Amino acid sequence: MFKKIIKGYSIVLPTRTSNRYKKYEVYKDGTYITAFGDVRYNHYKDRIGYYKHLDTLDGERRRLYRIRHGKDKGVVEDNPNYGG
Repeated sequence: MFKKIIKGYSIVLPTRTSNRYKKYEVYKDGTYITAFGDVRYNHYKDRIGYYKHLDTLDGERRRLYRIRHGKDKGVVEDNPNYGG
């Protein structure tokens, strides 16, 4: 089973989600937090690593995403421009 731990959160491939298209599920201390990503779509870069074959590294696409979502408020790590 694929598993990666980032900042105390366990990132695993979906096992219990009802949406078969999710890329990853997140757990904290064994408690389900959320599922995210969609295997039907590409992304800029997969830092977790399992779906690297879907990386586009398209700078223009990334720039437009940041313009659309850069004004979103919230925790620093939730900001799409956060580099952590």
